Amino acid sequence: MKKFLLTNKIYLPISLLLVLMMTFGAYFVEADFSIQKEEGGQVLGISEEYREESSRNFLPTAEDRIEYSEDFFDLENFPQKIYQEETPDYNSGSVYIYSPSSDYVFVDKNSKNIQAIASITKLMTALVFLENNPGWENIYELKREDRVEGGRIYLYLGDKVRIIDLFNLSLVASANTATKALANSTGMTEEEFVAKMNEKAQELGMTNTNYVDPIGISSFNVSNARDLAILLQEVLENEDIRNTVTKKEYYFKTVEGVSKIAYSTDNLLSIYPKEGVELLGGKTGYIEAAGFCFAGIFKNHDGREVVSVVLGADDPLMRFNETDDLVSWVYDNFLW
Repeated sequence: MKKFLLTNKIYLPISLLLVLMMTFGAYFVEADFSIQKEEGGQVLGISEEYREESSRNFLPTAEDRIEYSEDFFDLENFPQKIYQEETPDYNSGSVYIYSPSSDYVFVDKNSKNIQAIASITKLMTALVFLENNPGWENIYELKREDRVEGGRIYLYLGDKVRIIDLFNLSLVASANTATKALANSTGMTEEEFVAKMNEKAQELGMTNTNYVDPIGISSFNVSNARDLAILLQEVLENEDIRNTVTKKEYYFKTVEGVSKIAYSTDNLLSIYPKEGVELLGGKTGYIEAAGFCFAGIFKNHDGREVVSVVLGADDPLMRFNETDDLVSWVYDNFLW
């Protein structure tokens, strides 16, 4: 009997301690997990904010997912980290790497920050233009009000080109004058065209976006990485845009018979496809207020898409290098 009582005196405190540890352990797991939940149901994976709160990269296990809610997770498409390679270094002002099929965020740095977006604007311009296209083969004559300084000039006052040439110059070469002419070809004033761009942004749920010109030369053309991820998915659903932004170069002739060639501003088109991953399309941008920017969507051999938005890089190569490094890291380290 004394032995039994002694044993109880020893085991009861230990049992109580174990219960407390399990209780608080569950609390801490739930607290860590809550960091993963973002507004709008997104799951936050590896992020700048998360690193500040935890020294480990928490990813829910299958058991965790079932415990919470099958409605919250797409169980079939939820990314699992299969290798533990560290996230590549990235120094751009805003970075957002995202899986649209699972609503999972792999990398998030300042994705909600509103900033100038430069020529990424032209994606919205293309979308609004396509809803008001006067006809691909219609001829447009370049006017004085079409001329915009900045970037390479492909067209001059009095040049006559097809509407489809303006469209390609805008998205392939990011030509400012061609983009202004493209918007003007619809018969709308610039103010009317920009109003439709803002209406479209609101329709798509891009609540942090505002346009003041169709080109991207104004620092008041603003958005954030999350809104641009929405825009990318929308525009690349369109076959005309998708087929255009993947061209490495564009050859055309003016009505007068002058041959011209324009090269893509997207350096990643010379790298992809690689290792089973293809670039579905993207858009560059630069003005001083925006820094060097790139937004694109990638797809691997399993059909898994990754949206990448890199804004505010310090030099033109950084935006491409960081995009390539981070997208490659995602496909190398996650399975879904």
